Amino acid sequence: MNYIVQRLSIITGINIFVSLLLAFFGENTYYISFMNCLFFIGLFYIVIGAFLFVVEGGFFNGIIFSMKNFLKLDKLGAYVAQFDDADLEATGYPSQKKYNITLPFLISGLLCCLASLIGVI
Repeated sequence: MNYIVQRLSIITGINIFVSLLLAFFGENTYYISFMNCLFFIGLFYIVIGAFLFVVEGGFFNGIIFSMKNFLKLDKLGAYVAQFDDADLEATGYPSQKKYNITLPFLISGLLCCLASLIGVI
């Protein structure tokens, strides 16, 4: 749990610092530009965190497994494989990967987006 808080504070600090720097180059007032930058950077981190969450859950494992088995087959192998399902059942899905940065990305993105939405009101 400690690494989550540590990475969360680092990512959120980077988000706020980059938003402060990018706000200088905005066309609107500094405050509105800061809120816009903070929202878009937070949204970017939410998308990255959500993608890592989906990959971590194994959503694409079945597709990857099927494509690997399909590409291994040639014409003769495809004909023989339709009668022998034991070969495909013997191998399992690939193992799932765990990413330690998924939760900090999601929480940091949500915090930045909510802070920018609350700050605009």
